[in-house]
Amino acid sequence: MNMTLEQVPSERMLFIDANILIYHFTQQSLSCSKLLRRCQDSEVSGFTSVVCVAEMLHRLMLAEAMQKGYVTPPNALRKLKENPKIVKKLDRYQEAPKRLLEMKITLLSATPEIVLRSKAIRKRYGLLTNDSLIITTMKMNRIKLLASNDGDFENISGIQLFKPSDL
Repeated sequence: MNMTLEQVPSERMLFIDANILIYHFTQQSLSCSKLLRRCQDSEVSGFTSVVCVAEMLHRLMLAEAMQKGYVTPPNALRKLKENPKIVKKLDRYQEAPKRLLEMKITLLSATPEIVLRSKAIRKRYGLLTNDSLIITTMKMNRIKLLASNDGDFENISGIQLFKPSDL
């Protein structure tokens, strides 16, 4: 059974998926923001990975470009890739990694061992690459709690999923 982010127990290690970070930085979820405040207050030990930060930055860059009216759907990403001058104008998304560190979120590396071991997770659960890297990173760091709005994690053995209550 899935739990909400508000139900994350105190004094536990929690892996935070990119979507939770994106919902916070784009102000789409108060539930996500409250969870990250608990990490900042050292009530919960928050962890994420380089893979999740890269995904977050990519999506925040695209969101900023659309919000500023530089690109519009459809094909906003393609339009952004074709116009490096626009990318150079974007700056707000670049503050997110610094703010993550201020929130006391520990950044975990994607080691060669994690990359190699993630194959077994993809084979067992049918997860996509980034999701299998998350689960492998968690297992190798003995993290059993996961904050994500991704339903693909619902049936992963040994992992307790916590989802935003307001999305």
